[in-house]
Amino acid sequence: MALAYAVNCRGACHLRHMAYRPNLVGKHAFNPEKPIDRLSYEDQPSMIKELEDYYAAVDSMIYCHFFCLPVIGPILWEEFTQIYNAVTGADASREALLEAAVRINDTIRLYNLRENVPKDTVFPERWLREKLKTGGSAGQIVHRAMLRRMLARYYQERGWSRTGRPKTGKPKAS
Repeated sequence: MALAYAVNCRGACHLRHMAYRPNLVGKHAFNPEKPIDRLSYEDQPSMIKELEDYYAAVDSMIYCHFFCLPVIGPILWEEFTQIYNAVTGADASREALLEAAVRINDTIRLYNLRENVPKDTVFPERWLREKLKTGGSAGQIVHRAMLRRMLARYYQERGWSRTGRPKTGKPKAS
């Protein structure tokens, strides 16, 4: 969740990515056969990007997040594409909707950069110093170096520069 909150375009909001859901159930958002280790730093960047893109599409249609929960649905990419086509009369593919979602996220990022929104590298020090006291993550802490590594990988997944700026040209879809 630390990466998802760090890169969130509107602060530490869980609704832009809903990453807590796959992390809590231990299953990939769109591929439930693939396990997710919520304490691992490895798979989070690609999953966060995929979830952000999905929810950019969901939000663009003003669709309810509760029907579009990762892992359980009932509406995931395939169903969402079918609904989009039924409502609009279009014959859009999942890839076309994904490309639109990537453009949405790139545009939001460019806007935030223009408006000098705090950088992704400004983390609450509390994340990095205070171990969690209770619950299933008791004793855990976010390691700064690993968070920075995830951030670099996230930028790479997005096709952005090393400083987190979308590159010119066609946005990169996953």
